[in-house]
Amino acid sequence: MTNKSELELVAAIESRMGDLVGLANQIIDDVMPRVKTDLTTQLRNAMAIANASPHPLVLTSFIGYQMGRQTTSRAWKETGLGDRLIKAIEGDVQGWAAEAAGEKSSPDVQMRMARLLLGFMSRRWVHKKEKQER
Repeated sequence: MTNKSELELVAAIESRMGDLVGLANQIIDDVMPRVKTDLTTQLRNAMAIANASPHPLVLTSFIGYQMGRQTTSRAWKETGLGDRLIKAIEGDVQGWAAEAAGEKSSPDVQMRMARLLLGFMSRRWVHKKEKQER
């Protein structure tokens, strides 16, 4: 837990919304040309794991697992999505979370931000996919 009140923490997280949206858009835009399958279900599954998980290592472990599975590696590994997302969660998101919490490490805040990131990625995917289909 952090030394900040919940209201201060929410405000600090919200101050990074633009960064999270930008990162989500960048990840989806970068992997989109290599996607040969619909990512909607994969992103939804990742969001479900994130919503049920208290620690970012659970989420990154799931992503690694999906990258290794024969049936899902096409979406996660071949597109670069898995590596990009793990790098984002362990890099930018972790740094923003620590800054927001005022601590060196804050898995709780990191998970809150990872959940937001996945939600923004899902929205970007749906938007880009629909635009591409037109």
